[in-house]
Amino acid sequence: MTKPKHPTARSIRTGQTIYQVCCYYDRGYVPFIGSVTVGSKSTPDPSRGDRASTASPRYLRRALSGMDPWLRMYLFYSPRRAETFRKQLEKQR
Repeated sequence: MTKPKHPTARSIRTGQTIYQVCCYYDRGYVPFIGSVTVGSKSTPDPSRGDRASTASPRYLRRALSGMDPWLRMYLFYSPRRAETFRKQLEKQR
């Protein structure tokens, strides 16, 4: 069985890194890549509004299960796929 292209609530595991393509709108449309590492069960949950570099699997599963399906298209396991998607968004500007 192959790993899915986009993370789902059931597919994340401790130690993985999830890459998210985000966009700034301050000075135009500027896409960038952020990453979150899946920590252990004892990793504290980030506060609301904080930029998390590590989060617990429970916190990420809750976030992914409540996320709209079209937003999951911006999440990747592979940094190379995230970079390719970022470049595609940049070309659409």
